[in-house]
Amino acid sequence: PGPDSEGYNQAARCFAEAAKRVPARVAELKVLASAETTTLQEREKIEQRITLLDKGRATIYVGTGGVSETQALKDLIEDGIRATRCAAEEGILPGGGIAMLHIMGSLEGQIPDGIHKDEQAGWNIVLDMLSAPIRRLAQSAGMDANELVSRLSGKPANHGYDFRNEVEGDMIELGVIDTAKVIRCALQNSASAARTLLQTRVVASPIINGHRL
Repeated sequence: PGPDSEGYNQAARCFAEAAKRVPARVAELKVLASAETTTLQEREKIEQRITLLDKGRATIYVGTGGVSETQALKDLIEDGIRATRCAAEEGILPGGGIAMLHIMGSLEGQIPDGIHKDEQAGWNIVLDMLSAPIRRLAQSAGMDANELVSRLSGKPANHGYDFRNEVEGDMIELGVIDTAKVIRCALQNSASAARTLLQTRVVASPIINGHRL
């Protein structure tokens, strides 16, 4: 969610409240653990709880009206947790496909010297595919993908288009971000898949309604 959304503000208030209450709760548990009336088994559980609180860990309870809705919400929260961990490891980039678009712009006209014409064809394919995410988003939103890519090319690094709110601006400030690790892994994995395809020289593809997928 963006910085102006109610969900974002609610989460920010929860984190601020937790930052105030957790230290006080940890102090209470330490006093309880050191009490003479506390058994060894109880002390171990209290110390485990202190460790969880002191390390910033938490348990998130997910529940809705139905099983399928609960699972969907659970998957959404798990995706958010994984994305947060990736962001903590390698940082964030502007989202909405704009990061790859700017990578494409920085690589255009920089074909390595001495490469074979087949390698050059592969280089051009990679450059074209870097604009695929934002083009697909534009098509899904009913926009002219070529016009949008042309308009955003050459803009500042964080400048992009928020398809949900239909506004242009700094994607970081708008709350539209991607994790750098996800983008890096996507490029590396796609290159690995292409290498495997070239080495096997044979592909099994299903035919549906007379068209090969």
